[in-house]
Amino acid sequence: MTLLQYEVFKTIVETESFTRAGEKLGLTQSAVSHAIRGLEAELEITLVNRGRTGITLTSEGKRMMEYIQEILDLTERMKQEAGLLNGLKVGTIRIGTFPSVSASLLPSILKNFHQDFPGIHTKIYEGGYEEIRQMITSGKIDIGFLTSSASDHLDFIPIMEDHLKILLPAGHKLKGEKESASMRSAMSLLSCQKPAAMN
Repeated sequence: MTLLQYEVFKTIVETESFTRAGEKLGLTQSAVSHAIRGLEAELEITLVNRGRTGITLTSEGKRMMEYIQEILDLTERMKQEAGLLNGLKVGTIRIGTFPSVSASLLPSILKNFHQDFPGIHTKIYEGGYEEIRQMITSGKIDIGFLTSSASDHLDFIPIMEDHLKILLPAGHKLKGEKESASMRSAMSLLSCQKPAAMN
């Protein structure tokens, strides 16, 4: 068994496709199929079900994925540690983010980061607040962009403040509220408003 086989299997799980996994890894579809068949032969179990609608993990495949993810994570940590011991700045950092950050903040941040650390690659994972928090706690990503209210018990380093404004119709309960009023109380009031009935 090889790390390439593990990486292929992991990418198939993420993309749910042999073709997309090959494109992501720069491999042909036949090479991807060969890697999975070899891994299944060595483990003597079936990892994925292949069908017209796509691929799904078998129950054995789900269990093996947990071990394979651990192996890949440990391998990456070992590479990073070796790089530090050799005085090098190498490795991969996995970043969790949501669409608005990906579009506005991340491009300039990554540009500056890669200029300072050209030997470090980045992998981007998009999701909502809850998904990002789960990816951090599970170890799938190294860092993630979250709001302070969504960070829960995680270590949180503020990088910017984003002021939100609410547009209200005349006569709304929030009319006349001071600028310093907490967003929590504002959202609490808004949540009490019943949506208009749809015909």
